[in-house]
Amino acid sequence: MSMVLGWIVASVFVILLSGMLAGYLTRCQAPHNLWRLAFGAFSLRIGYVFFDSIVGFYSGGGDESGYETTIWFVAQQWQSGVLFAPLQYGLAPGNTANYMLLYTTLFSPAYAFFGRIQLLPRLQMALIGSFVVVNVYLIANLLWDHQAGMIAGGITMIFPYWVVLSGILYRDMLIIFFLSAVVYFTVRWQSGEHTRRLLLLVVVTTVSAVSLRLQNLFVIGALFATAALLFIGRDVRGLVTSTAVGILFVGLMYARFGKEILLSELAGRRSWLARSAPGSYLTGLTYESLYELFVFAPIGALHFALVPFPWHVVNLLSTIAFLQNLVLWYPVVICALFGFRDVLTRQRGSELVLPLIVFSLAGLLGYGLVEGNVGPAMRHRSQFQFVFFILAGVAVSRRLSVKLSDRCVTSSDEIRNT
Repeated sequence: MSMVLGWIVASVFVILLSGMLAGYLTRCQAPHNLWRLAFGAFSLRIGYVFFDSIVGFYSGGGDESGYETTIWFVAQQWQSGVLFAPLQYGLAPGNTANYMLLYTTLFSPAYAFFGRIQLLPRLQMALIGSFVVVNVYLIANLLWDHQAGMIAGGITMIFPYWVVLSGILYRDMLIIFFLSAVVYFTVRWQSGEHTRRLLLLVVVTTVSAVSLRLQNLFVIGALFATAALLFIGRDVRGLVTSTAVGILFVGLMYARFGKEILLSELAGRRSWLARSAPGSYLTGLTYESLYELFVFAPIGALHFALVPFPWHVVNLLSTIAFLQNLVLWYPVVICALFGFRDVLTRQRGSELVLPLIVFSLAGLLGYGLVEGNVGPAMRHRSQFQFVFFILAGVAVSRRLSVKLSDRCVTSSDEIRNT
């Protein structure tokens, strides 16, 4: 297929995706401001996809090529009449990439219908990135107010690395979509909405998120264990339920990963990921005992959360990544601390926000134990960054409201005096 025809088909595909975004916003009963924000995010991500397809600004490397090839393979199977092609591939003996079951189910239909136009799955990922903007708004709106949601959604929309993740075929943005959905539905449950439909949505999004990256059993287990404790009560019954939930998820992890979650295996993985290479950090630093693991955990988590640092700048992309941290990410982290405190001051605020905090901290600590390279660290921490975006939105919204209130009081006093 010629490049011109491919771009024409891609343009038509964008119209179809726009309809899907409109449907998602309608289903979420989104206010008009959120429609503008979501379509602004979609336009930005679509623009990046087309820009990158011409300039080649960022390449996902061999993994992205492998994903694209697999999507095309399953699409060909569908074209040949193999109805359950994703199931056959995803669960095939010897195939450890079980996440491709959901991945190919979502991305192969476009190839099967339109042909192998490599822009199409990337445009789909741009749509998913726009869905995430909506999810972030919904969580912040539930925690605080509409203004906090718009600010948090705005941060999500413009955060440079998230724009990139929404334009490549790595699975991270799809994982973020499902994780943010799990968090949103959990917060709704904690806020008092107890329906079978909501419980079903929690289960479906949890299974989807875990199927894409099984390691996240740990962080979702931490989320649910904390939510169970706060929902049932901080008493013996709540502690027993919370502990049972935690044991269940740890058991599931052991059933899947076996000895891979043991101390020696974790240390070995960290040594391999932190081997001497461009972008590596804390090279040669690992742990050989539980005591050393506990000492290393906060160090690894802080590096995982905050890299790259100035000494990691070696080329244009690393320079952009560091500037992104300096201008956006570090201020967001600081604001999130204030936002966390703000939510705690609200009635039932702790029930809503503590599961989110435990979820994000579990992710930072867990991944921080094994990560050792800036590139993978940035991708993997993106799974938990949206919690910081949300709390930063709360902090900024509260302070804007206080400032506006002070101005109104001052204006009223001036009018009264005249």
